Amino acid sequence: MGYYVEMVTCVTIPKKNINACLNAINELHTDKNLLKYAGGGVFPKKGTVAEYAWYSWVDNPPNGKFENLQKALLEWRYDNKVDKNGNVIITYFHGEKWGDDELLFKTIAPFVKNNSTIEVTGEDDNHWRYVFSNKQVKMEKGKVVYESD
Repeated sequence: MGYYVEMVTCVTIPKKNINACLNAINELHTDKNLLKYAGGGVFPKKGTVAEYAWYSWVDNPPNGKFENLQKALLEWRYDNKVDKNGNVIITYFHGEKWGDDELLFKTIAPFVKNNSTIEVTGEDDNHWRYVFSNKQVKMEKGKVVYESD
């Protein structure tokens, strides 16, 4: 079960910020942060925390860290590409169900190009978007308005 969403993404992570953004995402996957923030589940199990705590719809990275930003974003269900200047562009959300995405947005916000946006339509036709500006992300509610010529 989950809340279904569709997203339109216009998010750019400049080349100069790629390593710092990757480090921030990897920090989310430390034992401490998994126990504190994991929305997917935390179950009693022997072994490391990464074996039994996870973010919704996201597998933890092998060996405790993602090896590159593109793979980290893919695991969080965001397709992406590298443009001709070496920037990472988030192109599509392929997850369908809403998870711990707001936590990801807050984590990557300091590294995202100003005025990047993610527009969301929920299964109940609610609309909202996330605007990245000044190293922060802000959620704005929206609505569809139709106008005649």
